[in-house]
Amino acid sequence: ITLTARDLNENRFIVARANEESVIPRLTRAGANRVVSPVITGSHQMSQILLKPAVADFIELVTMAEELSLEIEQIEIASGSSLIGRFLKEAHIHADYDVIAIRRADEQMIFNPSADTSLQVDDALMALGSHANLERLEKEANPSGTSRPYHSNRQ
Repeated sequence: ITLTARDLNENRFIVARANEESVIPRLTRAGANRVVSPVITGSHQMSQILLKPAVADFIELVTMAEELSLEIEQIEIASGSSLIGRFLKEAHIHADYDVIAIRRADEQMIFNPSADTSLQVDDALMALGSHANLERLEKEANPSGTSRPYHSNRQ
């Protein structure tokens, strides 16, 4: 399936499931952008729960709780955005939401960026905030509202 999907559209983002760890490299070579192994993911989650229960609770609460007023969202900065070239502090981003990471176009990941971090076209902001505030940030980051295909060299 992965080979066929990649053959049909080389720009499609493909997530494949591996039931065995030994299959992961083959799925990557076949064209999967990401390979998920439920066994490995479950093992990591179980160890996180045992070793760092408060962190595990926080992640579960933020990512799965519908009643919580906070969300984590990926917001991509498109050309034409008023955010391009501005520092986080100039964009007043920390007032309504927290940017917990920025993935640059070259795949560099900046965790817990400082207020002096500049924003660039094609940056992906990992932001934490209310649904309404994140929607407002999305409109400022991508004023045309068009989605771009995901390009990643990361496997």
